[in-house]
Amino acid sequence: MIRLLPPSAAPDAARLIGTRAARGFADGLASVLLASYLSRLGFTPVQIGAIATATLFGSAALLLSVGLLGHRYPRKTVLLASSALMCATGVAFYLTTGFWPLLAVAFLGTLNPSSGDVTLFLPTEQAVAAVADHLNRYWDPRMKRRLNELVAAETEDLDPVAVAAAALLR
Repeated sequence: MIRLLPPSAAPDAARLIGTRAARGFADGLASVLLASYLSRLGFTPVQIGAIATATLFGSAALLLSVGLLGHRYPRKTVLLASSALMCATGVAFYLTTGFWPLLAVAFLGTLNPSSGDVTLFLPTEQAVAAVADHLNRYWDPRMKRRLNELVAAETEDLDPVAVAAAALLR
């Protein structure tokens, strides 16, 4: 059997890679279809450009917000809220056909017309990965054990990112 991931990979690494690949595919597909969809609705190239620009600015603002404030909430809550916002954005784009409402949805929603995988999930994923890497590289085994004891005791003082990173300890 061919192993695609190294032995040191976390148990949920394959799932994370799979979901990231699916998101990347969906982002790429959305970037191709957005202009076509808006054109079929009868928007001018300037209006299409304005909506695409609003999605980029809105995505950047959301990404910065989650990056700066997301650590205050449990990782699962941030990821579920991000998923709900993505679904709401898709439904709103489907139901809305006017320029100004679509411009507002484009800015407030999560649609990203670029081909890159820059979404609300990125800050959370990168923070957890960076903390886990630091813990694995620099922490003594006794310190790792103590962290796992605190996580198992469900200590409320632990940062949610630290709790998630503890699951990735070797």
